[in-house]
Amino acid sequence: MQKVSQIRSARRLIGAHVLVVEDDFLISMDLKEVFTDAGAQVVGPCRSVIDAVAFVNEGNISAALLDIRLALESVVPVATQLTDRRIPFVFYTGYLDTGEIQEKFPHCKIVYKPASPEILVDAIAEVLGRTAPPPRYIRNRLMLLVIGLVVIVTLVIYLH
Repeated sequence: MQKVSQIRSARRLIGAHVLVVEDDFLISMDLKEVFTDAGAQVVGPCRSVIDAVAFVNEGNISAALLDIRLALESVVPVATQLTDRRIPFVFYTGYLDTGEIQEKFPHCKIVYKPASPEILVDAIAEVLGRTAPPPRYIRNRLMLLVIGLVVIVTLVIYLH
């Protein structure tokens, strides 16, 4: 998986506490790395509904990424609890048929596996209401514009 620090979404989740609910050990470790690289503190990862519910009950969660199926369990109880607490979440699934989930949680965002780190970070940032930083070339042009304005203002003041 591509490192988040090498893409435009790096550090977008600073200060966020992201609950990761994923039963596949390797995927959960990748997700933990992705969100940590983006500046988030990862809660979990949880591999079962019971563990996830316990973390939700403890509080201090900004958002969550939920696999729809955890072995033989459905993640619906976790999503319901997050909804009741008004904590935003994103479903992350390999299942193409998500109609039942969309009926139960019409407000939810769904990301399909596999997804790039940038898509995952963008999805969590979106549900947290964080906008993407401008691309580097726009920041550089804005910096040149500001420097140019400072020079012009300085010359105008100096010449008058």
